[in-house]
Amino acid sequence: MWSIGGFLLFTLLQFQITSNTPWPLVWIAIALLFISIQSLILSSFIFFFRQLASNTTDDSTWLAIYKTIEWCETILFAILLPLPPLTLVYAILNI
Repeated sequence: MWSIGGFLLFTLLQFQITSNTPWPLVWIAIALLFISIQSLILSSFIFFFRQLASNTTDDSTWLAIYKTIEWCETILFAILLPLPPLTLVYAILNI
C-alpha cells in the first residue's frame, strides 16, 4: 500500500514539475520515488521469507529443492536491498 501511494504521489508531483519548479519539490519527488521503491523491496522481502517452505517439508528431495530456491532468493535480495539507497546517493551526486 505504501509503495503504491508513494508511486502515485511521485507521479502527481512529476506532473507539477516544470522548468521553474523550486528545488525542494524536485528533491521531494526524487525522495518519494526512492522511498516507495525501497518499501516495495522490503515488503517483498518480508513476503518471501515470512514462512519458508523448507521448514514445512519432511521429504529430503523437496527439502534440497526448497533450500536451493531459498538461497537464490537470498542472493537476489542481497543485491536488491541496497540498490535504492545507492541509486539515491548516485542521483544526489549527479543532480
